[in-house]
Amino acid sequence: MTRYLVWLALLAGGGASFAAWADETPRLMPSRDVDITYRVSSGDKPVTERVRWLAAEEIERIDPHGKGYLLARSAYMIIEHHKKTAEIVDPKTHSVTATVNPVAGELAEIENAKLTPLGSATVARLGCQVWRAEISAQVEREICLTEDGVLLRVRNGDKTVLEATAVKYHHISSKLFDIPPDYQAGSNAQAVPGAAYGGP
Repeated sequence: MTRYLVWLALLAGGGASFAAWADETPRLMPSRDVDITYRVSSGDKPVTERVRWLAAEEIERIDPHGKGYLLARSAYMIIEHHKKTAEIVDPKTHSVTATVNPVAGELAEIENAKLTPLGSATVARLGCQVWRAEISAQVEREICLTEDGVLLRVRNGDKTVLEATAVKYHHISSKLFDIPPDYQAGSNAQAVPGAAYGGP
């Protein structure tokens, strides 16, 4: 928390040296529980995505809303990053399906990217550090991360593909991330989510 306040003070005073970020690796996962609402570019119309993090366990729950997703409207995704697993949970069918892509969600592309600091920005009323994320020789993104590991924005060239519209820090019950024991295994045939905000 102290580091975070110092970082904000430096930015406000114009004294932040972005060269100091060059040798640092940013946090890619939140250091505390957080509830994020994103606007996601998917097809012709933007859709909404709610992401909740159980920070201590590195578990993420993604609830997508809109027609631009491969997931059924009733379904949500649980990603256990420390285990490298991602499962689709559908209360409507009482099923749970392991995805064919164990690295899913907003971090799917950037988890192993080469990151270069570019500057600072403000998104959803929070300060964040802008990074160029080199996914491969042909693909790169521009991402904005808070110092405590909250992803606030992803850009593909001049197009914003994911942007936080609201961020709330509060205790989140671990029960939200539990999969009911009576749910049956679903078919992998429908479990093909890539990055939650779309492909390259």
